[in-house]
Amino acid sequence: YYRDEGTNFMRRRSVDDVIQELHLAVERYKPGNIHFCDDTFIYNKKYMAEFAEKYAAEIGLPYFCSSTPHFFDLDIMSKLTKGGLTYLQVGIQTLNPDTRQRIFGRPETNENFAKYVAMLKNLGVHVQLDHIVNPWDSIDSFKQQIDLYSRIRPDWISAFYLMYYPDTQVIDSALRGGFVTEAEVEDMYNGKLKDNYFRGSSMERKDISKIKELAVLLLLVPWIPRVAIRLLLHKNLFKILKPIPKTISFPLRFLNALLNKSDIIGRMHVKSLLRKFLWTKSNVSQQQLDEIKGIARFKNITT
Repeated sequence: YYRDEGTNFMRRRSVDDVIQELHLAVERYKPGNIHFCDDTFIYNKKYMAEFAEKYAAEIGLPYFCSSTPHFFDLDIMSKLTKGGLTYLQVGIQTLNPDTRQRIFGRPETNENFAKYVAMLKNLGVHVQLDHIVNPWDSIDSFKQQIDLYSRIRPDWISAFYLMYYPDTQVIDSALRGGFVTEAEVEDMYNGKLKDNYFRGSSMERKDISKIKELAVLLLLVPWIPRVAIRLLLHKNLFKILKPIPKTISFPLRFLNALLNKSDIIGRMHVKSLLRKFLWTKSNVSQQQLDEIKGIARFKNITT
């Protein structure tokens, strides 16, 4: 999207071009699965129908990707899963309709989310939902969302703390709500903030402290029966979770990866943590790096 130029279009590589590069990668590196790093991977039905057919015929490895729910279509999703789609990361962000539409500008409904997650699980796809913990959530609102998540029953929930990015509607709303100051916004534009996407948000320390226990409960939703979730919420027993740190997500992820073969992202995280714990170095050789650069040159990509 070229806003300053007044032009709105999407540039996308052809299916044949993507398949050709995958052939090179599979031949040289023998991967066990493929990860498509594209937030709106499932976007154009015609494009995805062609991709599903050619990927299944020529590559066939399990793969995972990200998308937003309003692109989901039963016919397309069926074709993709038959071709290898195993894991799908879905950015829901919030189940509070007012925050989702007024602050985040997202058009979906909670009914859409429930429908799409059910469809994906019926197709055998491991479903991860991404939730953004944000300062507009009250305790009552967050409790209602957790109850709804317990009905939707995804395979995994990742909770992220809201990050503010310059020149966005979210910042304007945060200023009006008193969640950020003009000085902090100025620091954002000048790149002076200590917190960033990779290190986490300062909201974790100030803006969402009132719902810390509920944030922990959110991570437990895929593991606890709905009747137990509702009991914890309605009797305010969730407060017993206060001593549990948010790092509980790490052992939960480990268990999820062990118990679910389809959790290929979880398995990758576990392997990465084990390597870090064991102080093992990357086994990428100079030859492999040169080959990667060779692929880039072959694809006419500047490295």
